[in-house]
Amino acid sequence: MKRKEYSKAYYLANKETIRKKSKIYRDAHKEEHKVRRKKYYKANKAKMNAYGREYYSKNSKKVCEQNRNTYLKREFGITNEQYNEMLVFQNYVCAICCQPETATLKGAIKRLAVDHCHETNKIRGLLCQGCNQAIGYARDNTEILTRMIDYLKGL
Repeated sequence: MKRKEYSKAYYLANKETIRKKSKIYRDAHKEEHKVRRKKYYKANKAKMNAYGREYYSKNSKKVCEQNRNTYLKREFGITNEQYNEMLVFQNYVCAICCQPETATLKGAIKRLAVDHCHETNKIRGLLCQGCNQAIGYARDNTEILTRMIDYLKGL
C-alpha cells in the first residue's frame, strides 16, 4: 500500500479521534492557527473563493440552514428546533394579531420574527413584520402603546 493510500485509510478509520485531537490543538494554539489561516487565504484567495461558490451552488439549502441556526444562536440563544417549537405552539401565526406572515422577501414569504426584550434579551414570542415593527417604533414602551390605543379609540 502506498503512503498516500495508507494515510487516507488511516484517516477514514480514525476520523473522530483525529478531529478531536486537531480541535484540542487548535484551541490551545488559537492565535497561531488564525495567522496560518489568514496567510493561506491570502496565498489561495481565488482558489478558496471558487471552492466556496461551487460548494454553495451544490449545498445552498444546507448553507442557508446553517446560517439561520448560527443567527438564531448568536442573536437569541435558541436553536432552529426551539424556533420551530414556538412556531407550532403559536399555530404558525403572529402572537399579537393571530395572522400568518404576509411580508415577502425575494418572492418568498418571510419567517415570523423572534420578538425579545432588548433589556433582558428574554424571548416573548414570534411576530409578523407589521407587529414587530409597531413594537419597535414604540420603542417597547407600554405608555406609548397605551397612548396609541387611546388615540385610535378617540377616532
